[in-house]
Amino acid sequence: MESYFLKKKEIILFFLIAIILSPICSCKKKVEFPVSKSPKIEKSKIYAESYLTKTRAYVGERVRLYLNVWHPEEVNLDVTDKIYEMKGMEIIDVGEFNKITLEGIERTTKWYDLKANAEGIYIIPSFTISYELGGKFNVLDTGQLYIEITNKEGGFIPTESIRGIKPPYKPKVSTNYLGAAVISLFMILSLFLLIFYFKPFKKEEFNLAEEEIVYAHKIALSEFNRIKKDLEEKNISAKEFCFELSSILKNYIVERWEMETVQMTSYELMGKLKKLEKIDTNHLKKAYHIISVIELMKFASMNLKSEWIKDIEREFLEFIDETKQMSPEDIGVTAEI
Repeated sequence: MESYFLKKKEIILFFLIAIILSPICSCKKKVEFPVSKSPKIEKSKIYAESYLTKTRAYVGERVRLYLNVWHPEEVNLDVTDKIYEMKGMEIIDVGEFNKITLEGIERTTKWYDLKANAEGIYIIPSFTISYELGGKFNVLDTGQLYIEITNKEGGFIPTESIRGIKPPYKPKVSTNYLGAAVISLFMILSLFLLIFYFKPFKKEEFNLAEEEIVYAHKIALSEFNRIKKDLEEKNISAKEFCFELSSILKNYIVERWEMETVQMTSYELMGKLKKLEKIDTNHLKKAYHIISVIELMKFASMNLKSEWIKDIEREFLEFIDETKQMSPEDIGVTAEI
């Protein structure tokens, strides 16, 4: 079939684009930076960590540095930071707050908003925390952090030309040669696939008879027979039958005249139907009459008589039979009352 034939070609083309673009993603050199890890908190011990909200930022972009220290509530801390001695990174704002966690553990947090005015890879100095616990004097060190600054505009500002600013850390660079070799093999295969793609295919003939067309009236009649059986077996009440019949009729109208499937009331649907030029006036009047009667029966305060149900069933089936799309093999198919 033509549509199936086109779908196969689209899948092949997508596969080829993915193969061609994969070297751009996979052969990139991998830059590794040391990353500080969050500690596991235990009672009567002190832990500290520092981290950045980003490890890569643009020139002039604000990045926040955090220092978290978990310690018993009674322990006093002496934090020594060398952040103010750092060259190349500007401190915009600072702050500090404390938070009591479970079992008397206090978390002290200090934060610094930083930005750099030139490209480069910068060291964020470590924090040193001094404290006394259990009669012993101890010192904790958080370790250094690293951040890469790039130019947002795409230009390059040589950091060596700006006094006091140089990338102090050379990141480890590794290349995946095995991955590059595999990708090269895929690129060779992609050449063969390109030849295969542009080679003329023998078009398959489209056979309409093989396509199963489900007409709107078949669905409506099938649903009608279902709810009629439920009514006869007393699985649903007469009013529930009317609610379901209203829904079946609305769905039939939407499908039969190819209207937009949006949520609307029965009367809103009839308003849309009146604007269609392809529906016969007599059919429109009959549809409006059936919908009006069903709406009255749905919300009637009295019990519905079986004669009323029979009448609305007959009018519903007549409307379906008069307006259905005729299929070659099932002319005259209707439901039985």
